[in-house]
Amino acid sequence: MNLYEKIETKIKQENYLTFDKYMEMALYEPNYGYYDNPQTSLDPNNCDFITSPELTRLFGASIYNFFLKILKNHSYRNFTEFGAGSGKLAYDILCEDLDNNYITNYYIVEKSKKLINDQKRNLSNLPGSIYKKVKWVKDASDISSSFFLANEVFDAMPVKIFKVINNNYFEKVIRINNNTLIYDFIKAKTGFIQEIEKIQKNIGLSFPNNYESEISFKSEEFIVKNFKNKKDFIFLIIDYGYGQNEYYHIQKKQGNIQYYYKKNKVIDCLAFSGNVDISCNVDFSQIYKIFNNLNHNLVSYTTQKDFLIYCDILKQADQICDELKRNSVLKTLLFPTDMGETFKIMLVSNKTFRNSLDINDIRHKL
Repeated sequence: MNLYEKIETKIKQENYLTFDKYMEMALYEPNYGYYDNPQTSLDPNNCDFITSPELTRLFGASIYNFFLKILKNHSYRNFTEFGAGSGKLAYDILCEDLDNNYITNYYIVEKSKKLINDQKRNLSNLPGSIYKKVKWVKDASDISSSFFLANEVFDAMPVKIFKVINNNYFEKVIRINNNTLIYDFIKAKTGFIQEIEKIQKNIGLSFPNNYESEISFKSEEFIVKNFKNKKDFIFLIIDYGYGQNEYYHIQKKQGNIQYYYKKNKVIDCLAFSGNVDISCNVDFSQIYKIFNNLNHNLVSYTTQKDFLIYCDILKQADQICDELKRNSVLKTLLFPTDMGETFKIMLVSNKTFRNSLDINDIRHKL
C-alpha cells in the first residue's frame, strides 16, 4: 500500500480529510510521509529547503555561545532538541562542548524513524564518550532542568485551513474525484469558528470574503504535552513567522502555507503527496499566549539577525578564511532579505529574566 492508497482509505472512511489530517499523513506517515520517505534528503546540495545548521557550523556555535551566556546565571546540564533533522545541529553543538563538557545528556525528540537513523549515523562520528550523551526519546514531558531547542519545528506542525465564503466560515478538506485528490470546503465546526472569531477580535479586523488562512491546533497540543508542568527550563524557538497582526494581514488572502517540490515552490501539493515539503509560517502571538496560559514567562522575542549578533556570530565568522564564503553565509543568516528578519527567535522559561539579555526585543509585535 502506498501513501495515496492510505489517504484514499482514510477519505473513504470519513468521506473527506481535513487539511491538518492530510498534512499529518503527507509529512509523517511511517515509511511514506515526506520526513520518513527514503527519497527525502536534507543534504543542502540535494534538498527542497536549506536550514541554517546545514548551511554552516556557525549556527550551532552561536546557539552554544548563547547556552554559555545562560549558564552564567542558570545551571542546565541537559540539552533537549525537538526535531533534530539530519543531526547536524546536535553534532555542531556537542563539538563546541568538547572542551567544556557542560552537557551531561543531549536528548533528541524525533518521530521519524528515517531521521533517527540519519541522526545516529551522523552523530556516530563524534568521539564515543560524547556520542553516549545522545539519547532519543518520544517526548520531553519527563525531562527537567534542561535547555530546550526547536529549530524549524513549529512550521512543520499540521494546520487547519479556513476560508470565508459568502460571509460564512468554511474548512478546507481533501476529497477524491476520479481517482484524484482534490480540495473542497465544508462548513466549519463551532470550535473552529470560535477560534477564527477570537483572532479577528484580537487584531481588530474582520476577514473579507475569499480570505483564506490557517490556525495551528497542534502547536498548543505540543506545548501543553511537553511544558504544562515543566519546572526549571529555558526554551529557545527558532522559526520563520510573525506576530498575529502581520500573520493575518488583510492583504494576505492566500494565507501563509507553502509547498516545495524538487527545490521549486508549487501551488498544489496533492499531486505529489509524500514528496512535497509542506510548511507554514508560525503565529508567534499564538505561541506566546499558550505559554502565558501555562504561567511561563516570555524572556525575549527578536529577529534571527539580532539574536545571532548577540551570540557573537560575527566573531565566529572570522574563522572562515574564504571571504566570499564568509560573506555569503552571513548574508543568508543575517540580511533582512534572507533569513535575518523573516526568522524570529522566541525565548520562554518558567524563570524570570530581568535585564539579563541585551537583545533588541520586538515583543510589541506580538
